Amino acid sequence: MILNALGLKGYIRDVFMSAIMRKTDFVPESDNQPTEFKSLFSSLMTDLGQWQQHTLKDKHYANLLTTLDLKEASESDKSRIFFCLSAIFANISHSNVFYGIPDASKILKRYAFALLAKAYSLDESMISRQTFNTYKTVLLDFNNLSNEEANQLRISSLYRDMVRYAQYRFSKVLSEWTPDAWL
Repeated sequence: MILNALGLKGYIRDVFMSAIMRKTDFVPESDNQPTEFKSLFSSLMTDLGQWQQHTLKDKHYANLLTTLDLKEASESDKSRIFFCLSAIFANISHSNVFYGIPDASKILKRYAFALLAKAYSLDESMISRQTFNTYKTVLLDFNNLSNEEANQLRISSLYRDMVRYAQYRFSKVLSEWTPDAWL
């Protein structure tokens, strides 16, 4: 469902499906993939510059609510779902299927942060401010890790931490939104 809400088509949808299905083989390259990928995500979120405050665009948020059938959900339920979606995008941000697309990992981590920021804005009691800031630091790479391997380890660790947190606080929501291939 989330792929439909993102409006993914063609090559980019195939790449995401490979990442979600945890396929380890590379998806064949497409000539326009980098611009298509960047263009897609720039239409979904706003980058507010030097403070790296990435937010979901209002139109995209409204589309997510409709596509994911969340219009009638409570703010708390929406928050939990967006938290789980953030964890999913954090996890796939280091999938090897995106290696052929420049800045894909960075863009996906920013999108994961935009989802996390929306989750936090909907229900600030869901996670502590300190935890939010810790996740933000990793997702937005405030430590400027140039070593890709170290960065992947941090993202993997973040994903595991987010999953543990969700399992403890709202395991049913987590299991409903986690891709079947990951269970």
